[in-house]
Parts: sequence; C-alpha cells; structure tokens
Amino acid sequence: MLARGLIAAATAAFATMWRYAGFAFTNSAFLTGLLDTAYTLAFAIASYWLTIRRAPLSGRTVIVASGLISAAVIMVMALLTPLHAYLWLLLPTVVVGVVLGVIYPAWYSQLRRGRDSNELYRQLGPYEAVRVVAILIGTAGIGLVAHVLGLEPATLMIAAVFAVGGSVALTFPRSDPDDIPAPQQTETPPRPADRRSITGSGSCLGCWPPCS
Repeated sequence: MLARGLIAAATAAFATMWRYAGFAFTNSAFLTGLLDTAYTLAFAIASYWLTIRRAPLSGRTVIVASGLISAAVIMVMALLTPLHAYLWLLLPTVVVGVVLGVIYPAWYSQLRRGRDSNELYRQLGPYEAVRVVAILIGTAGIGLVAHVLGLEPATLMIAAVFAVGGSVALTFPRSDPDDIPAPQQTETPPRPADRRSITGSGSCLGCWPPCS
C-alpha cells in the first residue's frame, strides 16, 4: 500500500507539473485542456482495457504507465520551456501529490477489491469517462481563473482545494470484504418426528383418525 501510494503521489505530481508547464508554455487554457484531456484519455483507455481483461496487476500497471507517460511529456516540455517558469510550482505540486497519493490508491484498491465482493468494479469504466469530461472542464476553468488572478494565486488556490478535499475524503468509511456479512442460508424445516408408538403396535399416538 505504501509503494502504491508513493507511485500515485509521483504520478499526481507529474500530471500537475505537466498541466501547468503546458499552460506556461502555450499560455492558452484551451491547449492546456487538450493536453490534459489526451493524457486522461490515455489513462482511461488503459484502465478500461486492463479492467476488461481483469489482469491481476492492472491497477498498478495503469498507475506506473500513466506516470511514465507524464514523465516523458514533462521531459519534452522541459526542453521547450525554461524550468524557472514553473519551478515555484513544486511546493503546491507536492501538496496535491501527497493528497492524491493518500486518496487514490485506497479508492482504486476498493474498486479492484470490489470485483470479488460486490458490484463496485462495474463503476470503473463510467468513472473514467466522467473523469475525462470533468478534467477537461476543470482545466479550462483553471485556465480562466489563472488568466484573471494570475498563475501563482490560481495554483495555490487549487492546492488548497485539493488539501481540503483530501482531508474530507479521508473521513469516508472504507469498505472491507471481511466485514461483508455472509449470505444467510435458509434452513430446511425439520421433518415431523415419527410419532409411532414405542410398543411397535403400528398405531400413531395423538393422530385422528388413527393411522394403521
């Protein structure tokens, strides 16, 4: 769990740096949204494909693959954009990364574990589809806020929102397959006891009319 949390935190940091490096480079909320949507689509497609295949390491594989994709894009962006343009973003990036690193693995393992215990795993594909739209809208909104307030205040505000959201999400109860009650087994009604006389006379005690 700790290793997965660190990987998820690094992935979130990469994604955040990529988003704002793209904004600093393009100075366009629309192009930044396109870059972020492309990354999210790649993540969603890989997640959905691996979920359909039900590979045992699908969750970890998707996290690592998305982190590598983010790292590659950041390297390309770093060659095109001066590092000092977004170096100060490292601190809020760490905040966002740590919060997501705590929340995301717990949520993802909950869905993966739900494959055997309940129907939560069926929500994985729809969640990724909704996340694509939400991130596109959110990125465009972040870009507009950054245009109005400036890049640094907008990023600090976003980091604060993530920190508050992460604190709230940590209070959510976590389901454990061991706590799921076992299905109740219906007991077969006991068969009526043999009420024949112990004398062996062949007549039943208490029957009317008496049986032979």
